[in-house]
Amino acid sequence: MTTHFFRITGAKNSGKTTLIVKLTEELIGRGYRVGTMKHSSHDHEFDRSGSDSHHHSVAGSSATIILSPNKLVCHTKRPPSEELFAIIRQAYHDIDIVLCEGFARFPVAPQPTPMIECVAAGEDPLFTGDPDLVAVVADKTLPVDVPLFPHSATTELATWLEKTFHLAPDTNTGSP
Repeated sequence: MTTHFFRITGAKNSGKTTLIVKLTEELIGRGYRVGTMKHSSHDHEFDRSGSDSHHHSVAGSSATIILSPNKLVCHTKRPPSEELFAIIRQAYHDIDIVLCEGFARFPVAPQPTPMIECVAAGEDPLFTGDPDLVAVVADKTLPVDVPLFPHSATTELATWLEKTFHLAPDTNTGSP
């Protein structure tokens, strides 16, 4: 199974999250298994102060996994890129498409990853010269050399992604 990664980039408040939510729903409706990933330029405290797992971290644990009946969360320091790529591949091993919010200048895989840029009203595109830019989502005509989709054209964008990148849902879910 091949997992396809797409970066959804753009300035703050350009519609990245909205696009990812709508595109996720559209692709799931077409039978794809979709994962998402969010990049942040600043560190977050993912553990509540005073929680058991926070106590583990404060004590010096290099990695803490929280396992509940339906979820798994792992807190660890960020590894070097090659190890990070291996973790990302493992985390999404049974996913058809991963939509990555942000990651404009941060790689999500060792190979180039197609980028779709969201552009807010009154703004200009930021990444027109980027060789990974494959489409722009904006509600105005822009001088770009890639396909341009309105924010409301999620269905058309999903169809274009399928055709351009030869996507098809993997019907082998690995379940018995």
